[in-house]
Order: sequence, then C-alpha cells, then structure tokens
Amino acid sequence: MPEIHDVANADDFATHLTAQEPSSLLVLYFHITWTVYRTNLTAELSTLASQYPPTATTPLTFIGINGGTIRGVVKGYGVGTAPSVVLLRDGEILEKVKGSNSKPIREAVERHTGVSLLPAATSTCIPEPMAPEQREAPFARLAGLVRLTPVVYFVKGSPDPPLCRFSRRLVKILRD
Repeated sequence: MPEIHDVANADDFATHLTAQEPSSLLVLYFHITWTVYRTNLTAELSTLASQYPPTATTPLTFIGINGGTIRGVVKGYGVGTAPSVVLLRDGEILEKVKGSNSKPIREAVERHTGVSLLPAATSTCIPEPMAPEQREAPFARLAGLVRLTPVVYFVKGSPDPPLCRFSRRLVKILRD
C-alpha cells in the first residue's frame, strides 16, 4: 500500500527516483512546512495513497518534497507555488496540479493509473482554527522584526532563489 515518503535532500530524492519501476506513477507532492494547508492536504493525500489497491497493475509512489529546503528539485520541475503536485512516469512529467484542493489530484491519479478511488470526505483543505496564543505569536514576531531595522522585506523563498516574480524583482532592485 502506498504512503507518502518525505525526502530530506536532493540525494534522497534521486535515490527514490532510481528505485522506481519505469511503469510506476510517481506523485511528487511539493509543500512548505509552515503553510496552514500542508497538514490537511498531507492527510488527504495519505488517505488517497491508502485507498490505492496493492493489486493494481500500475505501481504508485507518493514523494513529499519540502520546497523550502530542496530548491533544486523544485526548480527542476518548474514548481512555482506550494502546495503543488507533479505526476511523473519514467522521468516524464505527465501532469501538474497546483493548490490545496485534493479532488483534481485524485482525478489525475485516477486518469494516469486507470484505478477509481473513493473521494475524500473533504476536497478542499480548510485551515483548522488557531488558539488565540497561536494567532498572536506571529504578530509579536513580526513586530519585533519591524522594530529591528528601518526597512524590512519578506521574500517568498529566500533571496537566492526567490520563489515568485515579485520577490525576484525586489531582490534585484535591492542588489542593484
């Protein structure tokens, strides 16, 4: 029965790729650990993986990739947003699905394996409500950062490489 295998680095990812049969379908799940959508979508993808029959003719593997730490892999597959899913077979990209809605991911897996899966109880990830102290902690941290210096900017990703067009422009302006 498939499960989500989280990879720690690019070498671990390469090991998972080479261990796959050419006919198998790889579901690359790109996520960022600090997003509110990660927990719910990871649970839904785990449920999806557990529903896949072990007797199916197409082997299926889910690989979780933290886009914040394994940037080379993210860039190599042209992933610009998290969460995103890339479906691969024999090293070839079959389909990309962006966002936290599990329904199009399930449909893509069904399309490329020919196996019908039961829909999850919820198809859109909704963040769980936070306790008041959890809501206040980020604001306190931001207030402290803003007090440290006259100019503060927040970049999606890191300055090298930024993960969105606005952040790339801002980094270029500041470097120039």
